[in-house]
Amino acid sequence: MKRFTLVCLILFSFSIIFFANQLTNVHAEEKYVPKKTRYFTSIQIQQGENLWEIANRFSKGSGLTVQSYVDELIQMNGLRSETIHAGEYLTVVYFSD
Repeated sequence: MKRFTLVCLILFSFSIIFFANQLTNVHAEEKYVPKKTRYFTSIQIQQGENLWEIANRFSKGSGLTVQSYVDELIQMNGLRSETIHAGEYLTVVYFSD
C-alpha cells in the first residue's frame, strides 16, 4: 500500500510539472499585439456619404465590425437613425498605435 501511494504521488508530481511547463510554453508563444489608442475627430459629411461608408473607412484596425462601428457612431453622436445629411458634422473615432 505504501508503494502504491508513493507511485501515485510521484505520478501526480510529474503531471503537475508537465502541465505547468506546458502552460509556461503557451504563454511564452503568445504574440505581442500593441494596444491601439482611440482618437476622436469631427468630420463634415459629404454629399452621398452614409454611416456605412464612414464606418468602413474609420473602423480599420479597430477590431470592430462595420456594424458595431455604425452602432457606436449612432450612440456617440446621439442619432435616432442611420440617416445623415451632407453638411452636418459627425464625431468619429479612429484607432492608431
